[in-house]
Amino acid sequence: MNKIVVFGAGATGRGHVGLLAWQAGYQVVFVEKKPELVDLLKRAGHYVVELYGNGYQETNVTGYRVYAADDRQAVAKEIRDAALVLTSVFDQNLPDVAQTIALAAALCRADGRQVPLNFIACENMMDSSSKLGEFVRRQLRGEDLEYVEEYFGFPDCMISRVVPRPEPNPLVIVTEDYNEWTVRAETFKGEKPANLSALELVPNQTARLERKLFIHNGGHAVCGYIGYHRGH
Repeated sequence: MNKIVVFGAGATGRGHVGLLAWQAGYQVVFVEKKPELVDLLKRAGHYVVELYGNGYQETNVTGYRVYAADDRQAVAKEIRDAALVLTSVFDQNLPDVAQTIALAAALCRADGRQVPLNFIACENMMDSSSKLGEFVRRQLRGEDLEYVEEYFGFPDCMISRVVPRPEPNPLVIVTEDYNEWTVRAETFKGEKPANLSALELVPNQTARLERKLFIHNGGHAVCGYIGYHRGH
């Protein structure tokens, strides 16, 4: 299982978690609701991430696959043998993602998959994966629901990397080289995908999230306010 499915091919999906999965050697499958972005990514066959920090690094991402979000059966089949499923879609879109995950649950059970599969919602909200899990369970009954309770994990996470919306070229994403990506260890099912060192399982997810809000988000806010008053 050398594949990671990423719902959302926007700035964070491609410039943060999708990039980290690709850099770790995984086949990346994007799922995107904007038809024009799906078509563009398919036609181009690549996109560029420009990383800024102590230096500059340009990465050309290739070899991905991309599906339209409403092609649910095809996406569900991709999930069936994935090592991990991520979302970067904004919280209001999680119920829609849950519909596709529910279809995947039925396929996984029918195929007899017994390897745990974790679904991590990389959204800027509290308890994002837990909420996604609630939406998925509402779609299911009987054996499919029992299967999800046994084999699907929805561990909450925290992501920390500033990725502005790509402008003017949607195939070029500019971001910082800093990364912090933590997941609640006690609700992660099975083994963490090998080679994905950027993902950190932690025993105190709440503390790491609060530290991020005060230091990372707070630090950026202070710089923004000071810059504004200096006329930038």
